Amino acid sequence: MDDDIAAVKLRVREIIDSASSDKTMLPCEIIVVAFEIQTFFIVSKPETEGDLERLLNFLDSLTTFGGTEFVMNAIVKGLSLSNDQCLVYIFMDESGDDRERGNEVTTLAKRKNCKINFLLSGDVNRRLMASQETKAEGKAYLTFEQIALETGGIKVDVTKDNIFNITQIISQTINTLPVPILLVNSVVSGSNLYNFNIDSSVETIRFLINIKPAFWFLTNDDVKSLFTSPDHSSTDFLLTFGSIDVKIGQINKPTVGLWQFEANSSFVSSFEITLVTSIQFEHSFNNLNNESAHPGLQSIDTDPIKGYKLYSLIRVVQTTIGRIVLDELEFVDSSNNILEKYKLTKNNELIYISETEIPLVDFFIKVHGKNDKNEIIERLYSHKIIPRTLELSVTIDSHSSAYMKPGEEAKIGFTLNNHNPNDL
Repeated sequence: MDDDIAAVKLRVREIIDSASSDKTMLPCEIIVVAFEIQTFFIVSKPETEGDLERLLNFLDSLTTFGGTEFVMNAIVKGLSLSNDQCLVYIFMDESGDDRERGNEVTTLAKRKNCKINFLLSGDVNRRLMASQETKAEGKAYLTFEQIALETGGIKVDVTKDNIFNITQIISQTINTLPVPILLVNSVVSGSNLYNFNIDSSVETIRFLINIKPAFWFLTNDDVKSLFTSPDHSSTDFLLTFGSIDVKIGQINKPTVGLWQFEANSSFVSSFEITLVTSIQFEHSFNNLNNESAHPGLQSIDTDPIKGYKLYSLIRVVQTTIGRIVLDELEFVDSSNNILEKYKLTKNNELIYISETEIPLVDFFIKVHGKNDKNEIIERLYSHKIIPRTLELSVTIDSHSSAYMKPGEEAKIGFTLNNHNPNDL
């Protein structure tokens, strides 16, 4: 276990060292995942040397006592070292202790705007469920759920070797700018088959495979044979051989479905899989109202805009039976003051939106604001909407309709459909 933790620390330090000279190379979040020690922790993107140092301090605070590593006391310590607006994933195979500090964890997480997500292995879940009548264990179970609920996170029951569920859960709960999911695992012994699911939100897969030096003569086909895609097609990797015998592969727009990777310890010493996912609709607008996310741009609305609360006035410029062409979309506040105007376009053409079919849409958003010199500035953002996250309903005079006359105004209600990770 000591070796596993040391390997994770070393790898993240290498990532930071290689990226620190070029800040554009840093991911939006650095995500540390170590399946061998059943721990998850995510800290915000380091922007300064101080941020990097705090991240390294956090890594140094990792201890070696397994599933109890992220008990309440350790969570408080980790949160105090992390940046604001981070996501925390805690993968536990034990119920932990220090439950009396649950309120402190919740308070600190809320103050730093961090979401706490508990991922409980099958073992700890069975123990907790079986001991609901036992005060100590029952309290732990309720504490996990309460902290997750109050901080906007989730509590999910998974098995510690079920990467299929884990990647799904992380993909569904990522709610900031596009974030790479870094899976770090060392191969201990034998032949291990790892499953991971790719859904429509995954835009890119990147692989970094550490091959044992003795196998420097391996060919591209040897590495490709380790992967099985859903359609069993030949994976188009960009492979390079470095001085330390590292092979790198990347697939853009990967096939949706269940992928498999076979990590044979006699062949592969360690591997990483990075999934780059799309941004979701609700969170794009939260980020626009985040001063720290866009320095120099003052928030137009002081309160974060939530997707499920959005109501907008739509100017309809053209219609056909059963479908509406939407040209301009305006976000308004409760007093009907216009906050923003949006053009709904795809490939520079107006898009058709029906009640039953919503295409994958790019929102090109022009944001108006003032900088610290009180100068008017404009910025343009492009955000993707994933069809399964959005429903549109058109109402005219409180009656639902899919047909409107040109020039009429309609009020559009946005409803986010959040999938329950427990159903994955």
